[in-house]
Amino acid sequence: MTIRANEAWTDRRFTYRAWTGKAAQLGALVGIAWALVAGVSSLWWAVAAVMYFAMSCLGYAICVHRGLCHRAFVMKPAVTRVLSIVAALGLTGSPMGWIGTHRTHHAHADRPEDPHAPGDHGWWLLWTGPDLEIDWWRIRDMLRDPFQRWLHRYYLLVPLTWALLLAVIDPRAVVFGFVIPAGVHVTTSNLSTILGHGHGYRNHDLRDGSTNNALLALLTWGEGWHNNHHARPTSWSLRERWWEFDPAGQIIRLMAATGLIERNSLRTAP
Repeated sequence: MTIRANEAWTDRRFTYRAWTGKAAQLGALVGIAWALVAGVSSLWWAVAAVMYFAMSCLGYAICVHRGLCHRAFVMKPAVTRVLSIVAALGLTGSPMGWIGTHRTHHAHADRPEDPHAPGDHGWWLLWTGPDLEIDWWRIRDMLRDPFQRWLHRYYLLVPLTWALLLAVIDPRAVVFGFVIPAGVHVTTSNLSTILGHGHGYRNHDLRDGSTNNALLALLTWGEGWHNNHHARPTSWSLRERWWEFDPAGQIIRLMAATGLIERNSLRTAP
């Protein structure tokens, strides 16, 4: 069932475009090559690493994926808004748009309706990313949030503003504080749609082809335990075996201990 989308939600002048992710990937390749040839300071590489952690782990793995999409816990409103903006810098779309795609994936995993079934798209997904069609009915809870509607409608202005601010500080800051980490995040996000289905082992015999992949988990802060996630999508931790290290899950535990996440809201699916 698909609800009729209000024009305020679907005004596409500043919404996400598929070319932004591709541009980030190409920009990251060029930036990394230039940095290696130029021999830039290790401090700049540290900046890129911190920003990748912020975008990929804090922004998407924790806030958008486990928090907003699967409602595994409840964050303080200010924390949700800040981390939603940080996630938006990763150039994989607005939280609302990403969640619309991801919930459709869970509903139709590895079937023709799946927006990023690797069986249908193959390794080409590493470049193209998932289909961008949004079933507004699946994100009707998100549509109640004025901030998330604003972030979706004016999405492109967020990374553009960030890039301009960094350019004022130092042109190199644009490369290491935005282009490289965003390009890496787009790539690992797309890679997760491939390696998370059919490449690895399974703790649960599910109807879909989801698998756990240790390499993917290492690159995506624990998100690679994808078969565990499909079996228990509302769980805040994706770790089941003792050696399945889940950095994002450990940070969620720390955020709950410090009050950034409401401790009593942590959900562990049976």
